[in-house]
Amino acid sequence: MHRSEEMTRDVCPLDFPPENYGSNLESIEEEVQSVIERIFRDEDGILRSGVYAKTMKPFTLDVVRDRAAGVGGIMENGDFPRDLKPLWLNYENAGQASGIYLIGLVEKFRVTRGEDTEALARKTFQAVECLWNNAAEQNPFGRGFIPKPYAGIRNVGDVFECSIDQYNDLTLGLESFYRHVATVDEKRVIETMICSFADWWIGRNYTTNYVGKCLVWHQLEYPHCKGFFLYLLAMAYEMAPDPKYRTAFESMMKSCACLTNMEGDSHQSAGLTVSSMRPLILLRPELSTFWNRVIETGAEKLLLDLSLESKWAGLPQFRMNCRAYASLYLSMAHDVLPERGYGRIVKASLEEINTRSEFYHICRGQPIRELDTRVTGDDYRDAFWAEHHAQWFGAYWTLRRLKV
Repeated sequence: MHRSEEMTRDVCPLDFPPENYGSNLESIEEEVQSVIERIFRDEDGILRSGVYAKTMKPFTLDVVRDRAAGVGGIMENGDFPRDLKPLWLNYENAGQASGIYLIGLVEKFRVTRGEDTEALARKTFQAVECLWNNAAEQNPFGRGFIPKPYAGIRNVGDVFECSIDQYNDLTLGLESFYRHVATVDEKRVIETMICSFADWWIGRNYTTNYVGKCLVWHQLEYPHCKGFFLYLLAMAYEMAPDPKYRTAFESMMKSCACLTNMEGDSHQSAGLTVSSMRPLILLRPELSTFWNRVIETGAEKLLLDLSLESKWAGLPQFRMNCRAYASLYLSMAHDVLPERGYGRIVKASLEEINTRSEFYHICRGQPIRELDTRVTGDDYRDAFWAEHHAQWFGAYWTLRRLKV
């Protein structure tokens, strides 16, 4: 068969992970967590974002044959060493995967009070803390910068890429650990971490490199950008009531109309916006009516991603799996708006996300020739994805805590 006629498919020849994760939610949950711990957790405790599905190990240069120095890939112009660019998916979303998994572990601990679960949550927190400390010590961008750890969290001095979604999910995970698991000493560390995030963004006018571009994030009309900064600033003010955080929050609120404009926006933006609005109900309750309206708007967008007709939602040319993603953030929406019935829909969805094929980053069973060339290379096409596992896990335990 000619390459142009090939389809994306499950390319894993191994017995683990199994083709089928289970026939009920309890068995799927056990398998999902096993995969996270055995395949994605690295030796330093952080989660890798992806692995090469044929080996279920990190991408290596000998399997990424068509992306020399990253040429032709998404990170061709990224601001980090060339020798890491072909292998970028090993850790591109390590922050997101680790933050989301931390949320799920905390939710599981709140339900089960299990010591093993508490230990895994603490291990994840400590890995994030290590990344934060190493960035401050090694990277000229300084304290509060969370780089994409393309070489792992031990060596982040030459990486100058970060993104809003990474900060968003890490902050959510830290807050969840802070409120329900952390010791007094750990709480002090988290307070320092989150305030350093806020100081870092304020001090740089919310501007970073990403994919070779200079982005002034707060000027972008994407709801998840504004949503995250509002959440971060409100969190920082709760932890250290410095007027600069309240002033920055009020300034950001003056341009927040985009929060309710999901027209044409991606599932990713909708989910992140929902996730940042939920804690704002606690942090700034006087604005709860507005936060609830934003959550409902984002949730209705996410509902589309759970329908079979929209299985390939997200950026159309990438055709990414998005059902686990939508399930996680809809479970958060259910926490706020239980009368909408989102939890029941999510529960049914989780029962269907039970095969290995559902956990690839790019959907299986579609013609490769129809995909954007940036995702058809050896560095991306067959990436098995940690986030989808963490999202499933977080959604399941959120619904368990809510007794759905």
